[in-house]
Amino acid sequence: MFIRRVTLFKWVNGMVIWPFLLVQDKKSIKDPVFMNHERIHARQQLELILILFLFGI
Repeated sequence: MFIRRVTLFKWVNGMVIWPFLLVQDKKSIKDPVFMNHERIHARQQLELILILFLFGI
């Protein structure tokens, strides 16, 4: 997963668009709860793509 610091909406601290994690500030990268949350979303996106591929959608 590649981490990039970008300016997002004010109410968004981070966003995963696999394989990228987009964050507002560097403090979020050091927060283990935030990083675990975003890793879960990255894994969900990866699995969803694989499932869609296997079913031929």
